[in-house]
Amino acid sequence: MMQVAYLGPAGSFSESAATALFCRDNCKYILCDSLDDLESILKQKQTDFTVTPFFNSKEGVLKSKIYNKTYLENLLAQFELDNNLKIIGEKFVPLNFYLLAKPGSSLNQITHVNVNPYGKNLCAKFLATYPNWKIIENPSSSAAAKAIFDAPENEIHSALASKDAATQYQLEILQKNIIPEEDLPIMHFLVISTGSSDTPSFCPQDMDKELIYVYAVQNTHCISELKSQKIPLLNLHEINGKLYLEISGPLKEKQQHFLDSLQAKKLGIYKPCEKRKQYQEKMLSPIFKRYLPH
Repeated sequence: MMQVAYLGPAGSFSESAATALFCRDNCKYILCDSLDDLESILKQKQTDFTVTPFFNSKEGVLKSKIYNKTYLENLLAQFELDNNLKIIGEKFVPLNFYLLAKPGSSLNQITHVNVNPYGKNLCAKFLATYPNWKIIENPSSSAAAKAIFDAPENEIHSALASKDAATQYQLEILQKNIIPEEDLPIMHFLVISTGSSDTPSFCPQDMDKELIYVYAVQNTHCISELKSQKIPLLNLHEINGKLYLEISGPLKEKQQHFLDSLQAKKLGIYKPCEKRKQYQEKMLSPIFKRYLPH
C-alpha cells in the first residue's frame, strides 16, 4: 500500500490535490500538521510520496517562517543528498476561500477569524472590511476550520477555508467566494517520490508524449544561453544561486547536450496537469517574465 503525505487536517486544499492525484491507487494517507513537518517526513523517508504546495500565483515560492527559507530551496538541497528523490507529478488547485462558522452563527456575531498565513495575505481585502475581528493564524486552512470548535463560549469564531472543510466539519458557509474569480490565486503542488514504492497510475507511460522535464542548474548567468539554445522553457525560478527550470519535453538531442554541458541535475519528468494550460500564465515567475517574455 502506497503511503502519501500531505498537509492536513482533513478538508485542506492539499487534501484536494492529493486525493485527486492518487484516487485510483491503493493508498494510506499521512496528514501532517505543518509544511515543515511534511518536509521533515520527506527527508526521513517516512512516506513513499509527498504532495506539497511550492508555488502560489500571488506570492510566488512558499517560504517557511520557522527556517526563513523557501520550501523549494530546501527541496533542491535534499535532491543533492538523495538521488532517489524524483518529482513525478503536479496539481493546480484554485484557492477559493469561504467564510465558515458553526451552524446558526451570523456575520454580525463574529468576533474572531481563523486563517492560515497565506489565506491571511490572500484575503486581506476582505479582512480589512471587518477591522474588529481578531485574526488567529493556523498552519493550514482546514486547521483554521477545525479550530472553530476550540473557541470559548463567549466568542463566536469563524474561519477562512475551503468548501471541503465546511463539509468535513459540518460548518455553515456565511460567505462564498471571498476572492473574486478573476483574482483567484492558484496553488501549484508537486508530487515528490522517495523511490520506495511502485509508480502511481497518473505517471506517464509513453515518454514520447508531451511531458514536463524539471532541472536544477547552479549557474544563474545562463538564462540568455537558455534562450539562444531554444530550450522550451515553461517557467523558471531563481533560488539562492540556482535556477529551477520547467521545460516542455521531450527534448531534442542538441537541447539535452546543452543542459548536460551546464551540469543540470534532472529532478523529474511528469505529465502536465490537465489545468496547466489554463493556469500557466498566472504561474509565471517575475524572472521568467523579465528575461524570457513570450
